[in-house]
Amino acid sequence: TAWSAMPPQAAWSRGAAHVCWVDSGRHVISVLKQNVDGMCDARKQVCGQDVFLALKKRLVGDPYDIIFSDPPYDRENLRDVQGRVLEDLDAAGALAPGGLVVLEQNVRQEPRPGEAWRVADCRDYGETRLVFLVKAAK
Repeated sequence: TAWSAMPPQAAWSRGAAHVCWVDSGRHVISVLKQNVDGMCDARKQVCGQDVFLALKKRLVGDPYDIIFSDPPYDRENLRDVQGRVLEDLDAAGALAPGGLVVLEQNVRQEPRPGEAWRVADCRDYGETRLVFLVKAAK
């Protein structure tokens, strides 16, 4: 299963049985629903609200094996947003044991996920960096 803020095909084209997308933008949700309805065979959920509220309300369903997170790059408080996303994912139990969080950010940013997470890999694609995170051993 996957919980994604990335394009729809990123999750189900890789075999996800259940996919949930969360975004607070009305236009994004409208386009996403059209794309998902026309292309996705997996069980799907599109949640049109703030990610923090969705996690707090436990709207994301059962724990996911892979979570893609793509917070806006251009925010001055991006570090705070990324940290809060990771904290709230953890508090909500959104990641299954052994699961992976893929955090998208700008290549000029160094990954600093905090003590609860370990960077398993980083991949750069042009100006985009994907940071692959797993829960740190306690």
